[in-house]
Amino acid sequence: MQQKIKIRKARTNDVEMVYALATQLSRSVTIKKELLEKNFQKLVLDKNHQILIAEFENAIVGYLSGYLHLTIYANGKTAYVDEIVVNTNNRGTGVGKKLMLEFERISKTNDCVLISLATSKARGFYENLAYFSKAAYYKKYLH
Repeated sequence: MQQKIKIRKARTNDVEMVYALATQLSRSVTIKKELLEKNFQKLVLDKNHQILIAEFENAIVGYLSGYLHLTIYANGKTAYVDEIVVNTNNRGTGVGKKLMLEFERISKTNDCVLISLATSKARGFYENLAYFSKAAYYKKYLH
């Protein structure tokens, strides 16, 4: 399957499938479809935001959302993976790896020094891609 997976940049008409996949991301967060539809075009068109789509046999089976930005601590640009979701039926088939490798390629092309992300359940996946744990991740909901 891995050879047949195509990774491409998101298009605005991908919003329905991205929404369907995003609902698989977490049970503790509710994705509001109307807000996603409102913001998706802005995200797709933002040059610092990367939304990558994984297709298999003309079906969207995963996506990665991340961004590139300047930082002080890294002495340059860094990349951050906000979300990566692979359809439940396609996990373990190389989709996530291909999404991450393409995000790494884009990050290198844009002179990023490092890529960071937060995870609680997928440590093994990221460690297999040579990522390592550096710090704890904290968050506070404002709404």
